[in-house]
Amino acid sequence: MNRIWAAVVIAVLIAVFSTVGISTAKNSAAEILDSLDQVHQLVEAGDTEKAVEQGEQVFADWKARSRILSTYIPHTRLDSISGSLAGLASLASDGDSSSFEAEYRRACLLIEAMVHAELPTIDNIL
Repeated sequence: MNRIWAAVVIAVLIAVFSTVGISTAKNSAAEILDSLDQVHQLVEAGDTEKAVEQGEQVFADWKARSRILSTYIPHTRLDSISGSLAGLASLASDGDSSSFEAEYRRACLLIEAMVHAELPTIDNIL
């Protein structure tokens, strides 16, 4: 009987930790994507100084969040996002909108892929 209870407790703990992990990944991604969108709008408006500040803030926020996310998301995935976000501020300051646009889209796609990879979908299970 104790084994059954132990199995139930373990199953519940796995479900809880999985749900918390997915929720954390979704919330972090949504907030970072919103911040990235603000940087993108500032670059399009030509406000380079604010775009650089906001881009640096996005990277700082990401670094703080990636410490938490690294407990259940592979470091290689987080590192690729970090690399992409690290260059956004400098690309915004250069004034080369095409390079900034490409890196912005890359960062957004990597973040969206990170969240999708954590969801318990049939594609991820198989």
